Amino acid sequence: MSTDLKKSALEDIAITKEELLYYNRRGLIPGPSETEKEFIERVKTLNEKKIPTNCLCFYKSLKLTQSALDIAPDWLNIEWKKMAPWHGAVTVIEDRSVTVELSALLFKRQKGLLFYRQEEILAHEIAHVGRMAFDEPIFEEYIASQMAPTSIRRFLGALLEKPCEIYTLLISVVALWTYFIIELLGNSLSAYLFYFLATIPIAVIAKGTVRQVKRNRMFKKCLENLQKIVHDKAKFVLYRLTDKEIKNFSETSPNYILRYLEKQRNQSLRWCLLDLAYFAQYCLKPLSHFE
Repeated sequence: MSTDLKKSALEDIAITKEELLYYNRRGLIPGPSETEKEFIERVKTLNEKKIPTNCLCFYKSLKLTQSALDIAPDWLNIEWKKMAPWHGAVTVIEDRSVTVELSALLFKRQKGLLFYRQEEILAHEIAHVGRMAFDEPIFEEYIASQMAPTSIRRFLGALLEKPCEIYTLLISVVALWTYFIIELLGNSLSAYLFYFLATIPIAVIAKGTVRQVKRNRMFKKCLENLQKIVHDKAKFVLYRLTDKEIKNFSETSPNYILRYLEKQRNQSLRWCLLDLAYFAQYCLKPLSHFE
């Protein structure tokens, strides 16, 4: 294959192979449409880490994400914030800076959230950090939920991904309890009102379940096709894909993925990274301009 580069994200490339791989390991991954110049500017503008001294779970979380996603962003800003009781953490990304805000109530007391461990909650947010340059809403929350240790929790983790779904479910449950309390107090209410209120949470959960089943099927098929090429590195590659790529790779063959790689690695900094870090050791020679 010709090594002449077209006008692309890699033209007049200044970043070295070692630097690109180093940034990748630290969770600084080029976005789907990000040029080399934009990527370097983003890396330079990130703040220095500010980890609370008593955030003991941070390095445990990094071990989880390094094993599952091949990222360990030790440069993260971490801050305590007052949050609703059901919120453990949230990732704030703005102006090329990123901060993980932790619930002061849960983390300062070294407590988890229900059956979720602290390091698992933080690892979920770190999974979002590595994809900060991505705008891929279909699989974003699903991928982050893969940090859960069991399949049922991974499935339930992204069952309700939109705030409107969560609030609709909570309001409908509260309304149902209110209905039962009024009935227990001796006041008779319409049975049709009960049916209506009961239908809402069932519909919300059913919608989320159908969505999860479809995504789970595409995710697993894509992973299987990648495993035929890069074996145990497949989950690292999948983490760095777009929604469209995950869908396409789930419906095609490993040969299609290799042809796609050969085309994209000369045009996309992200795919150049994927080639260098994961594909090259199994099937293709890396781009010669890095040699």
